[in-house]
Amino acid sequence: MTVELSHAFRRAAARHAASDVPGGAMMFCNIHPDEISRLGPDNVAEFIHSLPRLRDASKVVLEVHEDAVADIKFLHWLRKELADRGVGLAYDDFGAGQARLAELAEVPPDFVKLDMQLVQGIDKSPGLADTVNALCELCSKLGVAVVAEGIETLSEMQVCKALGCNYGQGFFIGHPEFTPTNIVSTETIAG
Repeated sequence: MTVELSHAFRRAAARHAASDVPGGAMMFCNIHPDEISRLGPDNVAEFIHSLPRLRDASKVVLEVHEDAVADIKFLHWLRKELADRGVGLAYDDFGAGQARLAELAEVPPDFVKLDMQLVQGIDKSPGLADTVNALCELCSKLGVAVVAEGIETLSEMQVCKALGCNYGQGFFIGHPEFTPTNIVSTETIAG
């Protein structure tokens, strides 16, 4: 019942979105891999209609896990369908398994959300810092914003910012709640 549960989460988010998400904010919604496998020309409009409706200048961004789609042709189609309807695309948990660099290069999303395994401890690991730096440079060249997930300390936040991450998310910034405080621009964090 994963697809049904995913729909239920989006319906709950939609109930709160119109009044709780301030104008100009972004709302990120996950899509379960099973839903991705069912998307096609016949039902994409219905699926996109199920996403939350937000106030003016706000944007819904659909998060797709990096392991959910390996078909570049499908990603091109999905990217166009979402863009035509004003919905953004994010590759979620990027780097968790096999970083899909071909998909990133061929079908750049609006956002890459770095997996927390790349972020946690980055302030103590030159290897992690080099990896994130390289991904940030590539994403910058492609016009893709980078979100560092799993930030738990000020030091991790400062390193991510210095390496070029555009946004941060994690318990250091805020815990999940109905207000949009759990993803912020790295410009809003002192350091």
